[in-house]
Amino acid sequence: MLTSKLEKILVNCFAAALYIFCLGKFGSLIGRTLQCGDTGWLIKTGQYILAHGLPATDPFSFTCPDRPIVIYQWLFAVALGALFQHGGLWLVGLASAVVAALIYLCYLPASMIRLGVKPVYVFGLLSLASCPVFFWARPQLVSFVLIALFTLILEHLRTKGYDRLTWLLPPLMVLWANSHSFWFIGLLMVTAYLIAAILENKNERRSLGLVLLACFGAVLLNPYGWALVQYNISFTTEPDFGSIRELQPSLLLHPKLFVADLFYLALAWSAIIVGRRAVPLSGLLLAAIGSVAALMFYRFEPVAILLTWPYAGLALSKIESFQSAALKQEPANSGAKRLKLVTIILPILAIGCAMFSFMCQFPPEKPIWFTNTDTNLETTKFLKRHPDLLNRMFCDPAIGSSLIFENLAPVFIDTRFDFYGRQFCSEYNSCFDAEQGWQDYLSKWQVRSLCVDDNYPIYKALLTSKSWLVVFDDHHFSVWLPNNEAGKKRQQELAIRNTNE
Repeated sequence: MLTSKLEKILVNCFAAALYIFCLGKFGSLIGRTLQCGDTGWLIKTGQYILAHGLPATDPFSFTCPDRPIVIYQWLFAVALGALFQHGGLWLVGLASAVVAALIYLCYLPASMIRLGVKPVYVFGLLSLASCPVFFWARPQLVSFVLIALFTLILEHLRTKGYDRLTWLLPPLMVLWANSHSFWFIGLLMVTAYLIAAILENKNERRSLGLVLLACFGAVLLNPYGWALVQYNISFTTEPDFGSIRELQPSLLLHPKLFVADLFYLALAWSAIIVGRRAVPLSGLLLAAIGSVAALMFYRFEPVAILLTWPYAGLALSKIESFQSAALKQEPANSGAKRLKLVTIILPILAIGCAMFSFMCQFPPEKPIWFTNTDTNLETTKFLKRHPDLLNRMFCDPAIGSSLIFENLAPVFIDTRFDFYGRQFCSEYNSCFDAEQGWQDYLSKWQVRSLCVDDNYPIYKALLTSKSWLVVFDDHHFSVWLPNNEAGKKRQQELAIRNTNE
């Protein structure tokens, strides 16, 4: 008896240590909330919509000013714009951190604990299931929340039967379709549950069929109608995938970052296979699709975690060792304790951790900027002091996003690669990689200055070129002017001015 109590105490202490580790891991990654440069143009897009309504053409570039634009994530952009107007970039980052915490530190562990899975196993898996994409202040956050909500509603339908709660899915789909392009995942989830209901001849199949039709219709309730669907379909062919790092295979692009997630997927699938009798067919389908997508595309790592987690929890809760532990070793009031942990303690800890960690890294009284590894803060400050250099400037996409954020548009390009399209991005990348004809490309666009990332081939080409002069270089980014009389004069003026400053 004493040995059993001691073992239980040690297991609970280990579980607490694992959760503390998860809190610390989340806190150490909180800076990634503002790591993505997309946040800058999203904020400014939202502010533009609040002030002028949805634009028909792009307001931020001089290379594609007449190209029709579909702002498929307009609702999320408006939310970011409103947050920015009330509390600046700091409030945008804090709000995103809180949402990420509620997903990672609350929803994920709560969904397993309420099934009776031991916290030590829950937090052990949780310590592996985190990746940078979970944190970015981007519309993916809406998709992560809605994947969780769709899972809860569909599982309620599967286990409890049809009720009015099921009809929350269509209005949630309206929100999804106007916030992020991952709305197709919602349709996929409902379809998976419908297929399972049809194959298993369940009574809910008719209700699910009607809900699926309503969800399809809900997607069309957006400012662009069917054009939004066509635009999202074009993602499979139109954007230059070489420009979008998130669409590269995870294991090739970010092997070190993906190791923990790969280990998580291996453990989750081990549980699903062993406890497969407890996992619904719909869960097997969704977990498989999510896992394959994550291996193919870095962007889908968190989606794979969200689509495997609840079904791994079902499997773990029914595996004999876990089941016997839940039935024989837990006290009678364990259900009430779990409910309190899930509904009160975990949400409070999640929000508290997010706020504390964010304010430690970004004190409210200090200036805040994006946390990209190759920071462009000094370069952006330099260009802000010398706006004359921005006239027809060929720029790095990250710099382009920052210039939009600082109201220094129009820009040559930014990180909206889907808007610029495959042909434009392909030609741009050829120039950025200093391939044959790169100077002709600059002449074609009548480029009068350049701002480039020092890690790319074009930087080395500029160093050896006699046609360009460097006027700024902070070893992250550099700014260049033509090597002519006007360029030399401006170079001298900037050198004198920078010395005086």
